[in-house]
Amino acid sequence: MMKKKSGISIRAYAAAASATARREPQNPVRRPQQIDSALQVLMEERERATLQKAIDSRPINTKRKYEGYQKEFVEWSQLMGFGDGVTATGSKLHLFLDTQVVGRESKKKKKGKVIGGINGQVANKMNANDHPRTYKVKQLLSTVQAETTATRKKTTPIAAWDRC
Repeated sequence: MMKKKSGISIRAYAAAASATARREPQNPVRRPQQIDSALQVLMEERERATLQKAIDSRPINTKRKYEGYQKEFVEWSQLMGFGDGVTATGSKLHLFLDTQVVGRESKKKKKGKVIGGINGQVANKMNANDHPRTYKVKQLLSTVQAETTATRKKTTPIAAWDRC
């Protein structure tokens, strides 16, 4: 605002103040929540472009393997009939891993039983895992891994020698 100069009438002061206000656009201070929608769209586009660049730069075998995992998760989500469709959430991923993945035979065991098992798995795109890995999902995976390790330690001959 302009300071009132001595010797100026109030009307002249008001006219000068309004003329100054018209010449200098006022930029209100924006809060973080008030970001322009165009700027928000730009940020989201750049994030998507970065993600797409990361996906495109993956090795071809990684892409093939992830496609199989994602396809299985999508089919399971559609079968379950979730309200949000096939959107991956932490809770949904936890349920999927707990009911569909935990307890499956590992690839090492399948190799011994099935001739050409690896080629069949790649061709059929079987097995499952998906992101996001929430805390609960990480806990589930680490618990299963700990149980498996404990079982292996109990059943291996080396563990029996350690107890002697």
